[in-house]
Amino acid sequence: MEHHDLGNQMRIGRGPQHHTAGTGRRVRPLGWGLAAALGWSVALAQVRYEPLRSFGTDDKTGSNPPGGVILAGDGWLYGLTTRGGTNNQGTVYALAPDGTGYRALKHFQGSDGATPAGQLLDGGDGSLYGVTGQGGDSTNGVIFRLDRASGQFVVLHSLAADRSEGALPLGGLTALPGLAVAGVASQGGAHGAGTLFRLSRDGEDFEVLHHFGAGTNDGRTPKSRLLLASDGFLYGTTEAGGAANAGTLFRISPNGSGYQVLHEFQPPTEGRAPDFGLVEGLDGRLYGVTAAGGTDNLGTVYRFRPTDKTLEVLRHFRLADRGLGYRPSALLFNPAKSLLWGTTLSGGTNEGGVFFQIKPDGSDYQVLAHLGSSSSGRFAFGELALTPDGRVISATLAGGPEQAGTLMAWNTISAQLQVLYTFLPGGLDARTPSADLIEGRDGFLYGTTSQGGNHGRGTVFRLQKDLTGYQILHHFGEAAQDGETPVAPLSQDANGTLYGTTAYRTGGAAGGTVFKHQPDGSGYQVLKRFTSRATEGALLVSGLTLTSDGWLVGLAVEGGAHNGGTCFRLRPDGSEFSVLRAFGQDNDGAAPADGLIPCEDGFLYGVLNSKGAFDGGVIFRLQPDGQDYQVLRHFGQTATDGKLPVGGLLCRPDGYLYGTCAAGGANGQGTIFRVRRDGSDYTILHHFSTDSVGVQPRSRLVEWHDGRLYGTTASDTLSGLGTVFALQPDGSNYALVVRFQDLTLDGYRPWAGLLAASDGGLYGTVSQGGIGNSGRLYRLSHDARVRFTSIRTESSVQARLRGEGVAGATYRIERSSAVGPAAAWTEVARVRSDAAGRWEWVAPIEPGVPRAFYRAGRQP
Repeated sequence: MEHHDLGNQMRIGRGPQHHTAGTGRRVRPLGWGLAAALGWSVALAQVRYEPLRSFGTDDKTGSNPPGGVILAGDGWLYGLTTRGGTNNQGTVYALAPDGTGYRALKHFQGSDGATPAGQLLDGGDGSLYGVTGQGGDSTNGVIFRLDRASGQFVVLHSLAADRSEGALPLGGLTALPGLAVAGVASQGGAHGAGTLFRLSRDGEDFEVLHHFGAGTNDGRTPKSRLLLASDGFLYGTTEAGGAANAGTLFRISPNGSGYQVLHEFQPPTEGRAPDFGLVEGLDGRLYGVTAAGGTDNLGTVYRFRPTDKTLEVLRHFRLADRGLGYRPSALLFNPAKSLLWGTTLSGGTNEGGVFFQIKPDGSDYQVLAHLGSSSSGRFAFGELALTPDGRVISATLAGGPEQAGTLMAWNTISAQLQVLYTFLPGGLDARTPSADLIEGRDGFLYGTTSQGGNHGRGTVFRLQKDLTGYQILHHFGEAAQDGETPVAPLSQDANGTLYGTTAYRTGGAAGGTVFKHQPDGSGYQVLKRFTSRATEGALLVSGLTLTSDGWLVGLAVEGGAHNGGTCFRLRPDGSEFSVLRAFGQDNDGAAPADGLIPCEDGFLYGVLNSKGAFDGGVIFRLQPDGQDYQVLRHFGQTATDGKLPVGGLLCRPDGYLYGTCAAGGANGQGTIFRVRRDGSDYTILHHFSTDSVGVQPRSRLVEWHDGRLYGTTASDTLSGLGTVFALQPDGSNYALVVRFQDLTLDGYRPWAGLLAASDGGLYGTVSQGGIGNSGRLYRLSHDARVRFTSIRTESSVQARLRGEGVAGATYRIERSSAVGPAAAWTEVARVRSDAAGRWEWVAPIEPGVPRAFYRAGRQP
């Protein structure tokens, strides 16, 4: 914290000495900084770690829907996701029947529920009712209500901690007469086999109506929604129990009386594990499916007549007909109840399940649509919904660009299959940043994410250092010619144009692309699509280098004439593409990592992370036109030498190249090295080990203003979440700076290196974790950098204090009448620095007070 003396004459204190400046003059204050480590696992006293923006936290988040959707009375579709949301504990979502307007209405937090399950219930009173499989006061699950209009969420009941009321409710809720609801829990209860419960809609009068597993013939593990049939009874199924332990079908009165097991399933002839809900036909029969059992143990469709307890199998799913689907997962009657529509988890031409139809007597089975293609969802699961325009909607557990599930719609009129909505764990926000950031000419931070965006295929984003102005500049996958999965840093030319690469072409096709656009995202253009692995190379995971003579030079990890990757160049308009070097011949090395780094000698330097004379990778250099190629160093020459140099190089004015190896070294955990630009004087500066916490460095080193070299490790020996480290250029004073410990607060997996920005901070990203479990941005700064830059009296009653520190930080201004150990300091203001780290405050000059000392310190 920095101290200054302000009075009738300006006194600037430093220890016992005082220097006077005339009133009204601008001065260059003297002072001292007291650096303090403020938590966040910081080991270097001068360095402070700040977790900044979390990615993947917008209202479009949600993934892996567990139980289908409902069409509520307001005409919207509502459902649940087991994962996603700002806490990755699941969501309640809504969207229009045409697939537009998706938004997460509720982000579960754990304490109010986690991992919502089953299907929602439209209570007809403006509220949705549902259950979560986990979370709540006891972590055994909750029953909740959500007002559709206001979004007000209420936990009606948390299942008891001793599991006496049940645990892990999975089947959703059923409306009962008299403003009550009923449901089942798949575990817990008096016999550990689950419960059937009832409670009022205000959460009062919770009551367990039945404890499953009471006898050898009783059902166990109920997982499906109860059906209130036309005869006034509640009907349901259990996954296990009964004489063959293959599941049961039961009924009970809504008041809890008359519980009866009506049928015990026989696996070979009837099926087993009737995990899904029942539907009622016009004749009073109940229709359902089993997930397994039957002739080939692939499931069945059955119907049951309660009046005489007769069960009839309508269809056995067979291995010989697996193209017609198997493992059925839902049934729904058409409005006339003359036809059953259903889905399967598996089978079909793509082994992703099917939509099917079958008549109530078991005849005329037909496959309507095959799931599992590259554009559709896979593994249909949960109850079905029917829209007024004749579309049957099913949720799928997987599918989509991030395998987070979809909503699929089968149009019964046009016979068309439609992807209604694709779930994205981080919504439409950017997700999984894994490349170094760059600082633009406009002061913004620019970066890429390998996932997220409108299509889940990655983004380019920017934001100010104070976290304002966040904007996604490009959503990859917008067009058929676009690329996807950008994992490399951007480059910017003197005009501000941004250039970058993607690892793949759209659809995950091998190759990759080179693109450019303006700083505001306009003018996006694919300059080059890599379509020939054999000649051009494939898998672009490195950034581009802009040469002084107007070329873009880049690297491809795979392919080329020798299948070791390539070095290529092209003009900024995409013309004159050529391969400068095909790696992999002789002892050349293969698989270029990170990007090329230019030094003042005119060469471009890089690393190849495999092969070479000792199969440990190499350091190489070449001219920007591809001439004068030379291998400078072969890794793996000794038992303690480093191997797998994947992090690129740092070129320092001392004539050395600095880098890291992710493997090898004395302890097999990687190394830090330096070598002269001609390949001589190779030295290992540090051997990573289990004693140094961080292991497996994978990013480029960066030099900060304190003279240290900073880098990251992908893992560590304590939490396994990664670290930031620092050391002097001669290898001395290696120190742990940050150890990532908290999955949510810190994030983890710092694949990217660090950026030394103009505000004095080091900026980096972690690819996973954070609030949205999609990575986050962080900053390292020196608290000691806070200082007063000027103090100016503007009148007899006020003076203006100006200072500088870290962008977007909050500083506490304190005042005292003296300095020293016994001084009493009083906080008088808090100020926030701008994007350049500058701040100011107007200090009142109190009459009769001869002098005042001020000090500034950073808030945690």
